[in-house]
Amino acid sequence: MTKLKHTLKLEGFDMPNGTIPFDMLVEIAEALKEVSGGALRVLMEGHSTKKGKQPEWLQASTAFELTGLKPGSTVLEINTPRLSDTLVSAQMPLPYGDIQIENVSKGSALDLGLMAFQQAFQGNDTSLLDKALLRDMQRLKRVFKNNHGSFILGGSDRSNIRLDAKRFTQIRKLESAIAPSITARITGKLELMRHSNSSVQIIADGQIIRAYLTDQLSFADAKEFFGEEVTLDGIAHFDAKRKVSRFEVKTIRLASASDDYFRRMPEPLAQQLSMVQEAQIQGYSGTKLNKVIGKWPGTENLSELLAMLD
Repeated sequence: MTKLKHTLKLEGFDMPNGTIPFDMLVEIAEALKEVSGGALRVLMEGHSTKKGKQPEWLQASTAFELTGLKPGSTVLEINTPRLSDTLVSAQMPLPYGDIQIENVSKGSALDLGLMAFQQAFQGNDTSLLDKALLRDMQRLKRVFKNNHGSFILGGSDRSNIRLDAKRFTQIRKLESAIAPSITARITGKLELMRHSNSSVQIIADGQIIRAYLTDQLSFADAKEFFGEEVTLDGIAHFDAKRKVSRFEVKTIRLASASDDYFRRMPEPLAQQLSMVQEAQIQGYSGTKLNKVIGKWPGTENLSELLAMLD
């Protein structure tokens, strides 16, 4: 099995160069493994978490190894399996968002985790992200006690990202922007994805949505409906732009005229942010908030009210 090399360089932490507290090492290792594995599951299965035993391909893909510790700053050397070696028994998905699967398979799960962080910071293509994965990313904030220090995670292709405490405000805002998943119904054309024997897609309301069969359905159950107008019941997941990003299918039946209403894409449930929620999103931590709560709405919007509290 081919092993790919990564580095993690720690800077500005209160510790001698070339050393790392064991508790910090464990925290970083577990968080990076969760984020990398979660990003891989989004790509392969449509969501970053799933109950039950982890598939073998996921366990193999996140079998990271610490191979060295260099002085200077503290530099961790990490070996990771190449995905083309660990996913041989798994059905590879089609290109997703701006992601080219052929390029992904040349890298590692840690490369995919790095890509997920890049998506969170850039905010354009968020195809690897869901709410659970963004929460897992924020676990790394514990490493930056008193907001000191930063680290640079290097990919096997020499790309890299820098993480420090300020970055997690951006991640928290993105998580808040993603609407919760909802139970929904969609009517559209069900098709088998080209070059795949397990992935499906829904064509509805002028959009193509990736769909995943839940454990309640087998591929054989869905096969007879390919190419047909169907009505699907399941769970709709949303991206940061409040558009349906993927759909978990629980039941399938042929569509009837009475299902035409459901040809429209589901929309997130309307959410009315409270003052406390808005303050959390914007990072407000003052003590004068109670003077305003209960006196709004007025002519000011939430952001203006929070600005007056500073």
